Amino acid sequence: MPLADKLLIFDQYATAVQEEFDGFLSLGIDWLAWDSLRNHYRGQINDSTSRGRFSAIMSHLARDFRDAHTQARDRVVIRTPLNPGVPVMVLSAYVTVEHFGAVITALPDSSLLVLRAVPNHPLGLQPGDIVLGYEGIPWKILVQELLQEGLPFFPSAVGAPSADLDFLLLGAGMNWHLFNTIDILKFSTGDTLHLPVAPMINLNVPPMLNNEQVEIPGIPFPDYFNDQIVSYGIINNTNIGYIYLYRESPTATADQQFAQAVNALGNTEGLIIDMRLNYGGWALFDEAFDVLFNDFSFTIEDAYRSNYTSLSLSPSGNATLFRIDPYPTSLYDHPIAILLGPTCISMGDITAHRFQYHPTVRFFGKSPGASMGDNLVIENIPDWYLRYSISDMFHINRPGHYLNRMEFPIDYPVWHNPADVANNVDAVVEKALSWMTDLVYGHDVTLNDIYFMPAMDTINVQAIIENPNDYPVSSKVIINTVDSSYIDSVNMYRPLPGDTAEIWLAEFPAPAIEGYFWISISAYDSVNNKKFTTRNVNRFVTFGPIVKHGMQLVDSYKTGPFYFFEYELILRNDGQTTTVPNVRSDLSISNSNYTITNNSQVFGDIAAGQTLVNPQNYLFRTRQDSILIDTLDVQFSFFSDDILYWQTNQNMVVNLKRNMNNIPVAYNLSQNYPNPFNPTTTIEFSIPNSGFVTLKIYNILGEEAATLVSDRLSAGSYSYDWDASKFASGVYLYRLQVGDYVETRRVVVMR
Repeated sequence: MPLADKLLIFDQYATAVQEEFDGFLSLGIDWLAWDSLRNHYRGQINDSTSRGRFSAIMSHLARDFRDAHTQARDRVVIRTPLNPGVPVMVLSAYVTVEHFGAVITALPDSSLLVLRAVPNHPLGLQPGDIVLGYEGIPWKILVQELLQEGLPFFPSAVGAPSADLDFLLLGAGMNWHLFNTIDILKFSTGDTLHLPVAPMINLNVPPMLNNEQVEIPGIPFPDYFNDQIVSYGIINNTNIGYIYLYRESPTATADQQFAQAVNALGNTEGLIIDMRLNYGGWALFDEAFDVLFNDFSFTIEDAYRSNYTSLSLSPSGNATLFRIDPYPTSLYDHPIAILLGPTCISMGDITAHRFQYHPTVRFFGKSPGASMGDNLVIENIPDWYLRYSISDMFHINRPGHYLNRMEFPIDYPVWHNPADVANNVDAVVEKALSWMTDLVYGHDVTLNDIYFMPAMDTINVQAIIENPNDYPVSSKVIINTVDSSYIDSVNMYRPLPGDTAEIWLAEFPAPAIEGYFWISISAYDSVNNKKFTTRNVNRFVTFGPIVKHGMQLVDSYKTGPFYFFEYELILRNDGQTTTVPNVRSDLSISNSNYTITNNSQVFGDIAAGQTLVNPQNYLFRTRQDSILIDTLDVQFSFFSDDILYWQTNQNMVVNLKRNMNNIPVAYNLSQNYPNPFNPTTTIEFSIPNSGFVTLKIYNILGEEAATLVSDRLSAGSYSYDWDASKFASGVYLYRLQVGDYVETRRVVVMR
């Protein structure tokens, strides 16, 4: 490639990074340091720079940014078949590993543990064996030497330092083509073998994921290469669910499969979600989170470069995109273990951070890649993959604390070991199971109501306190406002002897203020000196109540075989100070002869003391004409922010006799039809009360032309035809009079 072309590629990528890359400040790179770094790599490019060496220079530049979304490489170079001696290095964190035929994972001493291998592996690899290095040199040394020698490599890097170290180590097996012998420590014998790599040349296996997991009996790995993203089941001899979650794309597929798994495992006593391999994507898992969460939460947000000339970042304002907005009364309140590792990246990172907002979640394993946010690809250069990150992310409650290149807070750091792997045991899973089965915690928290009068009503709380080892435990109910301000706490107690031992109770007076309150349950294990608090597991309010102030019939009519009644509902907020937000009213009836349309209506906010009429009407429908007067049992349900707080029942009397006579609610003279007409037309009118009725036709001069009605009529709706065959073409008027009510309309006769 001509030097000018190489420099053009370098400059286009470097300029794009300079203008939009998000991570300069978090890497400690200022403008001076950037100029130095850019010139360092650009100065290595000359006329004699080979294609492979140029790819290496670009990849090294990208690797210095420690971000999985920031990569630069020549596709032709890195797709060169990895035959013996081909100088291409594989840094294997999230690539497939069929070139080696075995999945390995990094141990604390930087050697590599074999988790599984294809049958009849050419090197005889078995689970529990350890890859030490090549030709007597540990891989942790060799990988640094290979990087320094400038070999082209792929992929690039990840953000968290611990994950990036594993990233380098996981390539140990994939680079056998660069050496003559490999050093293996056999678990079965304890011997260190120096084996020739030549037998590997004939290895031919299908694509093989580098998933650092030991398969759980009865729960197979997802069939990833056939679009299965999720697999799930229940761990043998337990009621604990297990979910493998391998990516968040394609979005619809990931959403559907993860939701299916969560719904299927909703009645378990614990849930393990294994994300140690997660390639990312874009699914936000709204349906699954709807089941798992019950608390509206803003979580994280992107931050982009303020402008091309500044290295600082500014929030994007897209926090609503990552908001958790679940159904408010659903909550998975048993322990959830999220398993993470270095091959969890991108949207997998984001999913992990969003799971931090669940009250029973704890994290096991190792830090994920810490490479999240938005990114762009330069697509106008053939054969090149040029990608760079353009946004970092932060938690809404910690602005300015950016997450790319940061270690994720793992509650229980644990990883594989040779003995467990050799016996098909996953140490990370075992730790999660041990935590779950020994945990003292509260769940299934119920209240005697959800609305209470301030300082007047007594709140009764019931919960199940799990105490698997029958240790001395204590428990408390904690009351907070919706903005997390502490209100009070009350000790729970066991019921009287003879009752179910795991059920605990508490009671306390409703707070003296109007408001919205959360209930949390803390359980303390005095033997292990551990406390577990299940936050915000239930809620109640003291604002309102919203009550039915009135309901009145506004219209009734018959269409075909059906009778219809329209009712107007009036609500009132009986509270003293608090506006009840986003009020919704639902109606239901138990009589199967009737249906209600428009049975769910939104009233909006209702201030304390305010009375509000909804512009829509409830529409009852029936074809039950054999009963003249019917009594309906109607249930009114009043919601705030989609949470049901108040209910009331009412007996409504429906007078079908009036309905069969078509009793309207107001006087009305309809426009004739057809109009214009020849020779007949129909005129309809309605009267709500009986009275003397006249309906007359007048010509344009006001002279009476015809009388259609001159009689006393009962309340109802009527229809009369006018035959104008004897009248001349032209404009006429028809006039309805009932007592003081008078209305006139125009009609046109056209020959």
